[in-house]
Amino acid sequence: MARVEGFGPVTLGRLAELLARFDLKVQPVKDLSDRVRYGVYEHPESLRDQVHLVTGGDYWPWAGSTSRQVDLDHPTPFDHGDEGRDPPPDQTGSHNSGPLGRRHHRWKTHAGFRSRQCGEGG
Repeated sequence: MARVEGFGPVTLGRLAELLARFDLKVQPVKDLSDRVRYGVYEHPESLRDQVHLVTGGDYWPWAGSTSRQVDLDHPTPFDHGDEGRDPPPDQTGSHNSGPLGRRHHRWKTHAGFRSRQCGEGG
């Protein structure tokens, strides 16, 4: 058995069929224990990829989505600063990023739900 992103679990025979029909993109191995931090609100593509590989999809309780088409959320809300005060540095990173489906992100953002980052990273 193998797990193929976008297909789920497949047998080795099915994997061989898939590999024969598709172009492959070989990427370097990523160290998922790296703790990266950025001083911007947006999540850079490299961070989006790392968060997806670590979480596997929407982190809302009982969510089943493994899609990469999610919103990346700051479980600890991003502090944009205000007049006369710059925002704190390095708020966006593997320590404060979680994938949420659009509905779950709206619930968290507008309906009063809260979340927190679990595991290492704080």
